[in-house]
Amino acid sequence: MTFGTLPIGSTQNFAGLTVTGFLPAGFTQVGTSQTASYAGTNAGNTISGNLISSVFGNGTDLVFAYQVQTGVSNAQVASFSVAGFTTRPLQYGATNTDIDAAGALVNTTGGVAPQTVVRSGVGDFGDSVDFGTTSSLPAGINGTIFLLRTPGIASDIVNTGGAAVLGGGVSANTSAAVLTIMQVTAAPEPGTLALAGLGLVGLIIRRRKK
Repeated sequence: MTFGTLPIGSTQNFAGLTVTGFLPAGFTQVGTSQTASYAGTNAGNTISGNLISSVFGNGTDLVFAYQVQTGVSNAQVASFSVAGFTTRPLQYGATNTDIDAAGALVNTTGGVAPQTVVRSGVGDFGDSVDFGTTSSLPAGINGTIFLLRTPGIASDIVNTGGAAVLGGGVSANTSAAVLTIMQVTAAPEPGTLALAGLGLVGLIIRRRKK
């Protein structure tokens, strides 16, 4: 498999990327996979199933893997979104190969292929990433395993990411949070540090006068 760059506020496709096979050498699963169920109804349309999230690491980078496994429904799943990446640099990829052996991820079924990946804009700081396939997923299908790669280590992983699955006019939030990564803490601007230092000096002077 190969990865492409996913800037904030961009829409990318999978043309030119290899979307089969295993992760690069050196990546092993971190912890266990997490299963979050989803279910929703709108105007007689229903969707349901599970969104699986798993994480793999090599000591310097983390790869987050997400797969929709559809359940009983009369509408088809068109896409799903995951939030929780803020301004971190991201690469995207996909595979139809089970990359966690006996884990929760499974080989893709139904002949679906990855189509687009959309990262939210500057106003949302790139927090949300939306994944779509070339054809919608009917009931009983294991979708493409979508991948996001970012610098990080095991202690950066959190299970507080929001997720939603969409299809047939239905937007279904997952029953539990999914695995994402700790938010980036912005470093104070140099001017802010200087002002803080001046304030501290002033406080010391006032105390000495007393």
